[in-house]
Amino acid sequence: MNGIILDLPFSINFIVEKLNNPGCIIENLANYEAEEICKDIPIAKGEECIHHLEFAFQREINFYEMFERKSHDFKLPKFYYGYPYSRKHTKGIAIIEDLTSKASNPRMLPGLTNKQVEAVIDELAKINAIAWKNNSNWFQDFQEDDDKDQFMKDMYKEAQGLVKIQPEIFTNILERAKSFFTYETYQQTCYREDKYGFPPGLVHADLWAANIMFARDSNGTLTSELIAIIDWQDVHPGSPCEDIARLLSANTNAEYRRTNTKRLLEFYMERVKHYNNGKAPFNFEQLLDAYKGCLGYTFAYLSFGAPYYYDTPHVVDGLHPGEYKEELLNRVRLFFEDVLEEYGL
Repeated sequence: MNGIILDLPFSINFIVEKLNNPGCIIENLANYEAEEICKDIPIAKGEECIHHLEFAFQREINFYEMFERKSHDFKLPKFYYGYPYSRKHTKGIAIIEDLTSKASNPRMLPGLTNKQVEAVIDELAKINAIAWKNNSNWFQDFQEDDDKDQFMKDMYKEAQGLVKIQPEIFTNILERAKSFFTYETYQQTCYREDKYGFPPGLVHADLWAANIMFARDSNGTLTSELIAIIDWQDVHPGSPCEDIARLLSANTNAEYRRTNTKRLLEFYMERVKHYNNGKAPFNFEQLLDAYKGCLGYTFAYLSFGAPYYYDTPHVVDGLHPGEYKEELLNRVRLFFEDVLEEYGL
């Protein structure tokens, strides 16, 4: 391991700083991170967290080994080395390029610019076009968490945090949306078969601002030049529209989302054609069906995350603490209402 580390042009300081432990041993990093993640979680939930990490760690390593080392100029950090995490040993590790010297995350609130949104969608189209064109069975190596049904039920419990924040709005909305919090809803966006008339795409599945990095200019201002999409722990085969729905619902305001969704789906289709010799494996009606099909799961995921965003300073703080809390709740509410209307609920 020491030989590998010494020969690589990258910094691990950011990892150690993140874990806030200068004595952290690199060989045991994944095990240490699991302990850090779970230290304030009840024992039962902590075990679930570690169980999930075993699957997530393997998925991310599989993804980088399959795609980062291909010569397609994907917007991904360099992947140097990976060994699967397991509670049964202390060898789990992933060594990935530190991009913070040249790139930063955008703010979820107030949100991404149109050029930033288009840059991300262009990259999603490129990755999927290459996956569809070169290897139709790429998804065989990806493993789904074996407790996803329970996770969907847990999301409904966590979504009740919105009821505590704004009961007059979210009590009724979540009651009407109960059917979204099921494994069947998850299967509308995560699948291995041809669904909606075209093969499964490659889905990042956690596409929010913290997992997107753009270049900074000479003044330190964030640009629309996409440097990388990071954190592929939840990657899965399924509807490519899940990432687009997540990108728009969480990271742009409702007016932008409502005005631009159809245009951006058309843009996605055109970029897939661009990267795939003028062809897409779907027509636009099929893409629209896939987008509608993923909205229930996108609703559930956003309702699960929103209470945490609401209490996270770097998400909701602006010039003063909590400046963007109202915008967050408005963004979430309007997306929920649009999805319920789309599904006739």
